[in-house]
Amino acid sequence: MCNAIATTAGIAIDMYKVMLDERTSIPALIKGLLDDARDLIREELQLFRAEMREEVSKLQTVAIAFSVAAVVGVLGGMLLAIALGGALAYFLHWPSWAGYGVVALVFLAGGYGLCLFARARMRVIRAIPNTTDTIKENIAWMQNKSVLR
Repeated sequence: MCNAIATTAGIAIDMYKVMLDERTSIPALIKGLLDDARDLIREELQLFRAEMREEVSKLQTVAIAFSVAAVVGVLGGMLLAIALGGALAYFLHWPSWAGYGVVALVFLAGGYGLCLFARARMRVIRAIPNTTDTIKENIAWMQNKSVLR
């Protein structure tokens, strides 16, 4: 019964609000609309922040996993290089230092080749090309404008 009274009171309050709303002025309606829009934007920003926190947390987990994988991969590569050097020296009846030296030279040559490749690719990349072009156009326009005065 107490619930029914509360529901009836809630309906009466809502009807009173509707009656008040019908008598409100246009500036009050605009103010209410702007307040609602502001509240909506605030709630959207809160949702955005919460989602970003969640995504950053996921990215941290992924970054840690990739970092550990990289360390394990480097250790595996080093052990493989040692094994290859030892096997090369054993099968060719060379001293062990020669086998390790040959493997090291192969790795150094591969690293040098990758460095040259990366350097060539870096020369092709233009950072923020549209912004750079726009800034150049603006500077040329300002110089042209100042010369005309």
